[in-house]
Amino acid sequence: MQKKLLVLIFFILGTALFGAGEYPCGVLMENISGSDMAFGLYGGTANVWHLSPQSTINNPAKLGFLDGAMLGYSIRQNYPDDKNRDDVYIHSSSVAYGKNGFGILLPSVNGYGKIGTTKFVGGSDIYGNYLGTRKIYDTYQPFGIGINLTKYFKGHTGLLNNIDFGVGISMQSIQSDYSVIEGKSHCFNSGVIGKYHKDFVKSMLETSIGCYFQNIFKNDIYYFDSSQSDVLPQSFRLGYSVKYSINLDQIENFINDFYLNPLMYNYSQSFLSCQIDLDFADFYYWQTYDIGAGIDFFDIITWRVSYYSESSDDNEGLIYSVGLHINYKNKYKFQFNFSGLDNSNGSYEPAVTDLSLGYVF
Repeated sequence: MQKKLLVLIFFILGTALFGAGEYPCGVLMENISGSDMAFGLYGGTANVWHLSPQSTINNPAKLGFLDGAMLGYSIRQNYPDDKNRDDVYIHSSSVAYGKNGFGILLPSVNGYGKIGTTKFVGGSDIYGNYLGTRKIYDTYQPFGIGINLTKYFKGHTGLLNNIDFGVGISMQSIQSDYSVIEGKSHCFNSGVIGKYHKDFVKSMLETSIGCYFQNIFKNDIYYFDSSQSDVLPQSFRLGYSVKYSINLDQIENFINDFYLNPLMYNYSQSFLSCQIDLDFADFYYWQTYDIGAGIDFFDIITWRVSYYSESSDDNEGLIYSVGLHINYKNKYKFQFNFSGLDNSNGSYEPAVTDLSLGYVF
């Protein structure tokens, strides 16, 4: 009885430190993909270009558009310019494999020696209050399946030559010790993406629309028993993206004159691409709006900028992003992306760096 009472007291103290106005397991909401966050703090719902394992966490339907095996790793720092909050980091590691319109996502070992995605707050609570030497972790393991129905059932969808339709489901297994007592739970998510492409003589137009439902069964996280629980994050996200690409054939004479043919055609299919992305996210307690744009040079160097606005406390800011994408003969893949938020209030300015390696069998 005394042991149970002691555990209950610790739970109440931990909950008080956490704060009633905050979601537990907030790591579930935080974007860990540098290429997706480039289009907004909660952007990338319909972004099916430059895919990585981390980007498929934002919508499992993307797994149906993935080709080959990929290993992805990302690091997010939420307060890079705040010396009082320099211990808030997220490390994420996962692997994904896709072939013929079917893809899967699995967690891998991250830098904290844990599996999947881990948020570490060393010695401080979410408000920056010092808690001594206690180290706090939130961790989840993502598992996902996605199918591009058009590609998977190729030969049975003759009327959909220019349209791809993907669906996906995912599950996140969660462990949290924000409230002193470790809590455990899981949540299920689902997503859909529709993509249209139109080929012209020397260019291509692509557009996609997608939505993502997070924690569709509204699961809670339990600490001591069923009476001691918190609500896990829930959200609905909607995204639209359009991309226009100019083929390498448009500069064919330049490539031939400078003997760049072997180099360019081994790494790229387009000379220049422009992308615009719109995203809306509803977290029930607040909403966010994102609009972003990006330019790709030779499908290798990417520069992006986006605007982020949050309804709850009028937070807004610009996100700047750069990327490097190597795709040798559509077989060997390497990606690097960095995205950082310049927030109007100068405090919460997350920065995400991600790396991924891939091979197409």
